[in-house]
Amino acid sequence: MKTRFKELRLKLGLTQEEFRQKFNNMYHRNYTPSAISRFENDKRIPETAALIDFADFFNVSIDTLLCHETKGNFPAQNTGEILTQDTRALIEKYAKLTQTQREYIQGFIDILLNSNTSKTKNHQKDNDKTWEEHCAEEHHRLDMELEAEKQGYLSVSPEDIENKQEKRA
Repeated sequence: MKTRFKELRLKLGLTQEEFRQKFNNMYHRNYTPSAISRFENDKRIPETAALIDFADFFNVSIDTLLCHETKGNFPAQNTGEILTQDTRALIEKYAKLTQTQREYIQGFIDILLNSNTSKTKNHQKDNDKTWEEHCAEEHHRLDMELEAEKQGYLSVSPEDIENKQEKRA
């Protein structure tokens, strides 16, 4: 059975030894250099639990890892793109957040994405909302900003925080 172990490792720019060490450390495994070599040369397929870990490490589906083609008209769930270390670190930090903190982050992302959309589209959305919905959204946005500022995620002056607190009230 053909696999993409070597191809994916090379995409990450890792030697076989670097890959082995990182993988073993991240997933608490103990693969030897010869085991990794056998995987890369299609001499051996890892057990199912390890396949899941390998797919996670490379940020691909198991089907992609094992060179299975997508059948039918459904798009592949994973494009096979490799996450950068920065993106992985961000995901790991996000995973450690509480649900409330995740909602703050999602709100900030929505704010950032909405600021890049056309004004016409936003104006139409605004016309469809009630006054209460507008107020609730603005209060939520201000709450998120205040919390982020208090946590030190945004650098602002104490006057800015005080002004937002007054605005919120």
